[in-house]
Amino acid sequence: MTRFVIAHSPDSDDAYMMAPLALGWLDSDPDRAGFEFEFVRKDIETLNQESLEGLYDVTAISFGVYPEVRDRYELLTAGSSIQEGTGPLVVTRRPMTPEQLDDTVVAIPGKRTSAYLTLRKWRPGLDVVLVSFDRIMEEVESGNYDAGLLIHESQLMYQERGLNLLVDLGAWWKETYDLPLPMGGNAIRKDLPAWVNDFTEDPGERGKRAVELLLGMAPVWVQG
Repeated sequence: MTRFVIAHSPDSDDAYMMAPLALGWLDSDPDRAGFEFEFVRKDIETLNQESLEGLYDVTAISFGVYPEVRDRYELLTAGSSIQEGTGPLVVTRRPMTPEQLDDTVVAIPGKRTSAYLTLRKWRPGLDVVLVSFDRIMEEVESGNYDAGLLIHESQLMYQERGLNLLVDLGAWWKETYDLPLPMGGNAIRKDLPAWVNDFTEDPGERGKRAVELLLGMAPVWVQG
């Protein structure tokens, strides 16, 4: 048996993609014969950090970390998170302009996240502090920070906290470049043969172009 260790985030989309393997729904699939899988579930910034060490055979990563791990990993076309016209949100405790943001400290979920990379492209030079993604809304609401960068489910709940939307970075990216915003993907270690799955559709040429634009480089993709 060939054993694969697959690392993914606890997000609902990752859980949905992993379910067929993790729950044994593909046991009768001849393509699975000869393979066994171990699953590791951690937040995306931890996975970004651990990808630097090449800990997992297949791992979810932010596209933002790819330039640092390109010698260890190649990108699988399956399982990419690429958003059309929507994306991470910059929210504030009180209404602010982008110019006023320059005089604040922004809570971000990680310096290797694609969300932060996009934030830097939208507004370079901001002062930032690292806060766990699931605590950013609370920290902004309590006044510890004036602004925060939201990812995952927090994007749907900021209004319940009375926070103000300054910019949807996915909408800004779409308006600026007329491309979807690349957030994350799945990477496979280069010392392993690539394997094929049908979890999600191929991101296509526009998605790949968007990743190249975000990173300022052409990643190496393998069919998977």
